[in-house]
This record gives sequence, C-alpha cells and structure tokens, in this order.
Amino acid sequence: MDIISRVKAGLKILIVLATVPIALAVLAVLYTGARQRALVSHCRNNLRHLGGLAGRNWENLDTQKTGRLFWQEVREAQYHALDGSWSVPADREPFTCPVIHPGLHPRPDDPGTIDYLGPRTVRKDPRKTPRAEPIAADRPGNHPSGGLVLRLDTSVEDLTPVIDAEGGPAWEAALQLLKD
Repeated sequence: MDIISRVKAGLKILIVLATVPIALAVLAVLYTGARQRALVSHCRNNLRHLGGLAGRNWENLDTQKTGRLFWQEVREAQYHALDGSWSVPADREPFTCPVIHPGLHPRPDDPGTIDYLGPRTVRKDPRKTPRAEPIAADRPGNHPSGGLVLRLDTSVEDLTPVIDAEGGPAWEAALQLLKD
C-alpha cells in the first residue's frame, strides 16, 4: 500500500470518528427537547384534569377558600375518604407540575405541595364564573419558557409566547384573577 492510500484510509477513519460524536450530540439535544415538551404536555393534562375535578366537586367546595386552598378543597373532595385515608392515584399526582417536580408524590394533606395558582374569587354557582376567567395557572417560574392557564371549561391556554422574565400582558391579566 502506498502512502496516498494510507492517508486516504486514515482520513476516512477520522471522518467516521468525528461524525459519531456529532450525531450523538444532535440526538441528545433532540431527546432533551422532546422530553421537555412531553413534561409541559403532562402539565397541560394535569390542569385539564384539575378543571374536571373542580367541575365534578364544585357543589361540595368551600367557596371562601381561594388560591392554593381552593385546590386543596378539590383534592380533599376527590381523594379523601370519610375514614381519613387518601386514594390519590399512585401513578400520577395532578396537583404538581411535572416540569419542576418530576416523579414527586407529595403528602396529599399538605396544600403547600400544590404547584398551581387558584382562583382569587370562587362563586357558589360555577355557571356565574365567566368562561374567559382563569381558575388555575402555573406559578410564575414553573416553566422557564412560560406558563399555562386553565379556564372553567377545562381549556388550557399556553401563554408561552407572550411571557418573558418581566411578564407579558396576557399573563399579567390572568394573574390578576388568580392567587397563590
């Protein structure tokens, strides 16, 4: 084998060796992005689930409790049995944001473990709550890219494009109607 053939073979090996780490880096970036989108989607589903739980239990809720305490009332109405036991599904905890607390299974009797803002005003009759009024949202900072807002009809609005570190007009409007 002459020197030119050896150089060509060496260059081919170098190209292959340089391509493998680049491909692995691209796959790692794609995986991380897909995982983050999946967690935000899980958070969106949690909010929809909370909206359904609130709707099913509204008549049993103490309308004086607002914010996080409203969601604790919903949690107790849905998952707390008369004998004092809790029946929160083991495979999910809808009251925590999976983006900031992946896999967390908090104590259900502790309202401090709820990651979502609740309504500032709770009307006795849910039909008197305007459809556009939010009943829940991520706490500012739950998602680095923005946040989600839950409406009474269980629709979830993604305010990610208008939220930045200083807040955005849609996010600020939602926060006026919610509290921690």
